[in-house]
Amino acid sequence: MQTALRCDPLEALNEALCREQEGYEFYLKAAEWTKNPTGAQRFRALAGQASVQSELLEAQIEALTLNNTWMLPECVLECAFDLEAPPYPRDEAALQRELRPDASELDAILFALEAENTNYGYYARQAKTSVDEQARKFYTYLAEQTRARLDVLMLSYEGVAPNVVALQD
Repeated sequence: MQTALRCDPLEALNEALCREQEGYEFYLKAAEWTKNPTGAQRFRALAGQASVQSELLEAQIEALTLNNTWMLPECVLECAFDLEAPPYPRDEAALQRELRPDASELDAILFALEAENTNYGYYARQAKTSVDEQARKFYTYLAEQTRARLDVLMLSYEGVAPNVVALQD
């Protein structure tokens, strides 16, 4: 039997917003930093996705604050994502450690994979334990979008990692 998580919805949304804003900042810095034009473009696209999710979160925070109700856009209502299917540092100091001058594109991808995987876990937990059906739908949608970013990062990893191994041989 699953027990419901007793969490203030606004607190959970603000935590989610913080995660997306941190992801946005990381991806912009990674795009600026990487020397590979394809990698830079990929990081900018991921920043754009994090920005869209931040806007959704901000709108939901506003709806709950002003109207005490969830106001879900159509994309959220149509989401039928499977939370059971597993996906493959959150502070400025961790970001600086990962994006040090001698860091590689692979280092940035690995950092992003870890962060997005953590975010996925957070959204999936919220979706599974929220007592409000609208909240479950909203967090399921965020998990789906985060999973899409994980898929992009895994493709990036698979494209970069073999080159690193070849250089080390």
